[in-house]
Amino acid sequence: MALLIINIISWLAVAGLFGLSWLSEGFRKNKISTKTITIMAMLSALSVILTNVIGYTFIGGQKIMIGNVFIFISGMVFGPVPGVLTGVVSDLLGLINLGGGYNAGFMFIKCMFGFLGACVFMFRKNNFWMIKMIIIYILGITVHIFLLSPLLNAVYGPDSNYWTSLGIKFTLLITKPPLWAIECSLYPFIAYTSFRVIWHLMKNNLNDQNVPWFARKGDHQSLYKPLSSMTDELKNVNQKRNVKQWNRFVKKL
Repeated sequence: MALLIINIISWLAVAGLFGLSWLSEGFRKNKISTKTITIMAMLSALSVILTNVIGYTFIGGQKIMIGNVFIFISGMVFGPVPGVLTGVVSDLLGLINLGGGYNAGFMFIKCMFGFLGACVFMFRKNNFWMIKMIIIYILGITVHIFLLSPLLNAVYGPDSNYWTSLGIKFTLLITKPPLWAIECSLYPFIAYTSFRVIWHLMKNNLNDQNVPWFARKGDHQSLYKPLSSMTDELKNVNQKRNVKQWNRFVKKL
């Protein structure tokens, strides 16, 4: 019964994410090119392979599964609707290797990462996009590990009572900080390097009529700045801010 309720809530949540994603794109019907479909299919396949087929065990049998990174990248590159759609496709393809009862909550987690990826370039400007990406991804990891994972996995607990199993799952969260630390340090790095590769694959088509999500602001060249130049840019912003604060202080004298 608990699993059925979770599935219904999760399907509604996925539908809500689709609606929010469509709203974020201004209810536009964008044509998807062949190259876009190819890259999205590749990202979905990588997500399934690295999550459902390979997976990596860690402390106490916990799994580090890199697959959600590529759903996040799909949202970064193509926008919220394709990001959420990649999450749905990845989850459905993962049913081939499914063990146990189907839990739509894991589809919602994948869709959430696809939407969060799009949030990196949802701001007015693309400056400091790497910092935004790290913050948003860490937020997604935190919600996944410390909130959604216990809520969804409680239905598979040894106790027949869902709330008892949920209490046990939340108690076991004290073992999760090492996993959280590794994912927060590893996953954003993989997302950053993978994004640069896709940028290279798509940079010759950025002037087409249907530009990808990350290039719609028109300043996509700044996305490929090396880390050192982004650090210098941040220093310059801080210096200008300090100068403004000093000038205000002088005027008050």
